[in-house]
Amino acid sequence: ARAQSAHYLPCGISLQLDSGEVYNLSCCDCCPSGCSKCASGCVCKGKTCDTSCCQ
Repeated sequence: ARAQSAHYLPCGISLQLDSGEVYNLSCCDCCPSGCSKCASGCVCKGKTCDTSCCQ
């Protein structure tokens, strides 16, 4: 079984998937529209993050 840790990523990095797709996980990409900044240590899951990340 493959580890699932790649589903939880810090903001501001790029991830290349096995399929070759590249995701640029900037902070506000992980937060609802209207995000102006993100708390340090924010962790993204796909295109969502804990609301405490969004400021």
